[in-house]
Amino acid sequence: MRGMFETIASLPLALWSGRETLRLPADAGLPAPCVRLDRVCRARSAPGEVWNEPRNPIVRTLRLKFGLGGRARTRIGRERFDHEPGTAILVLPGEATRTHVPEDGEPWDFAFAALRGPEAARLGRAIFARTGRTLRLDGATETVRRFEELFRRMASGGFDSPFAESLAAYGLLAALWDDALPRPAGALRFRLDAALRHLAANPHRNVPVGELAAAAGLSESHLHRAFLRETGKTPHRYHLDMRLSLARETLRSSPLSVKETAARYGFSDLPNFTRLFKRAYGVPPGHSRAAHQSS
Repeated sequence: MRGMFETIASLPLALWSGRETLRLPADAGLPAPCVRLDRVCRARSAPGEVWNEPRNPIVRTLRLKFGLGGRARTRIGRERFDHEPGTAILVLPGEATRTHVPEDGEPWDFAFAALRGPEAARLGRAIFARTGRTLRLDGATETVRRFEELFRRMASGGFDSPFAESLAAYGLLAALWDDALPRPAGALRFRLDAALRHLAANPHRNVPVGELAAAAGLSESHLHRAFLRETGKTPHRYHLDMRLSLARETLRSSPLSVKETAARYGFSDLPNFTRLFKRAYGVPPGHSRAAHQSS
C-alpha cells in the first residue's frame, strides 16, 4: 500500500509559461541550464509505512532524499539503500523506487527535492558517476546550506521570477557537485574542477588527455599527477569508469539495447565495450539489460 506520511511542510510552486526552455544567460558564469524546481519539502513517515514511486518515462525528475532522523530503506531496481541521518540518496530520472520505514524503528524524518530538466539530469548522472548512489552530508556542507536557503525562500513566499527559481535550483545541484568529491585548495582546485566538468560534459566520447589538459590549463604530466592524487585514477581511467557507470545505469533504467547504449557513451566497438563492462562489473552488459526487461 502507499504510505500516507505526514507532511511537515510542502511548498508547491506556481507554474510559469515557457519554463521548459528556461536558460541562464551566458554571462551568468555558469553552464546554460534548463532546471525546474518541481517540489521541495520536509516530511515525516511513520514506522511501517511503505510507498512506491513508479517509473515515469514522460516526467523525468532528479530526486534528492536527505535523511534527517530515524531510518528508512529504499529499493531501486535490485539494489537496496539505507537512509540514515546525514545520508542523501540520489534517484536518477526515470527510476522507480520503493521506500519502507521499519515497523520496529522510529519515524523517519527527511527532506526532499525534485528537479526537472536536461541540465538537472546531466548533472545528476555526472554526480552519480563520481559518488554512486549514496552521499554522506554530515555537518555544515554547502549542499545542506543551499537546501536550507531554498526551503526558507519558499516558506517566505517563493521566487519572483522563473530565472531566480532556476538559479536557486542550479545552485543546489552545483553544491551537491562540490560536496561529492573532496578537492585540493587553491588554484589547482579550480583547474582540476575544470577538467572534471569537461569530462562530465562529454560522456559520449573518449576525451584525449591533451584536450583535457588544455581545458584545465595544465600540462599533461601535471594533470596526470593531480588526478592520481585526488581520485586515485588516471584521467583516462576516471572518464572510462564514468562512462561505464552511466552505461550501466542506462541499461538498467531505459529500453535502449546494449548496442545503442554502447554507442551513446562512445563505445563504437561492441566487443570491446562488453569486455570492459564485464571487467568492471563482473557480468556482461546484457545482464543489466535483461534485469530491466524483467522488471
